Amino acid sequence: MSQAYLISKRLDPLFGMAIGIYGYYLYEKEHPRPQGKKLQELVMKRWNNRNNAASSETV
Repeated sequence: MSQAYLISKRLDPLFGMAIGIYGYYLYEKEHPRPQGKKLQELVMKRWNNRNNAASSETV
């Protein structure tokens, strides 16, 4: 019995991720988060904390 693919064996995971990201975008558009709690702001805060911690350890 052969596998069934929508597009191809390698593109199906990328297609699934694209659908998931687009679904998340639509959800966030319909249900916005409060200021300071948006995903991009939280990720940037975490990124800056990690970079600052790594740079202070090397000094």
